[in-house]
Amino acid sequence: MTTAVVDRNEDSDGKWDEYLRSHPAATHVCTIGQQSLYRMTAPPAVDTAAAHRAGTPLRQAVIRANVNQELVPFMVDGDVTTRWESGPQGEGMRVDVELGTVQTVQGVDLTLGRFVEDFPRQMVIDASEDGERWREVWRGTSGGRAVISSFDIREAVPMRYRFDPVQARVIRMRLATSDEIYFWSIAEMKIIGP
Repeated sequence: MTTAVVDRNEDSDGKWDEYLRSHPAATHVCTIGQQSLYRMTAPPAVDTAAAHRAGTPLRQAVIRANVNQELVPFMVDGDVTTRWESGPQGEGMRVDVELGTVQTVQGVDLTLGRFVEDFPRQMVIDASEDGERWREVWRGTSGGRAVISSFDIREAVPMRYRFDPVQARVIRMRLATSDEIYFWSIAEMKIIGP
């Protein structure tokens, strides 16, 4: 079990507070002044049937990043202590994953490992059957996903991005904003099918 504190001075729109209040693993303990304290409980035991419904990892034929290509092997080396990293996040940075053939894709899992502050601030996921025509399948922020993955002491809980199943040969993750301080890190990555 661990705790989380939301400081309303830093959460002026109340999004983090709202997120934690609605999360099943979080229990609101108290609010004093501008700070709310939450107790985070361990995730429940893995339900293998539910895990199967969550999808199956697909084979990744080729992975290309438009920055630090030499670090790409760390995304799939089975070691959450190593990582691919972008350097400070810049709009347009991307990672393309070729699956080899057109397959049904319904998600992407990105594990941060111990690099919990290096989540993509604003990301878009596109899918393509031919590598030329792209269809946006997901867009948003990753802060909430990063918070949940950071509570696992094994550093192995992925940030899960899910979308309606789509036929794709290539999945592209790209940053839609910049951050001058934090990197985009991927300790491990999986493309998820049905």
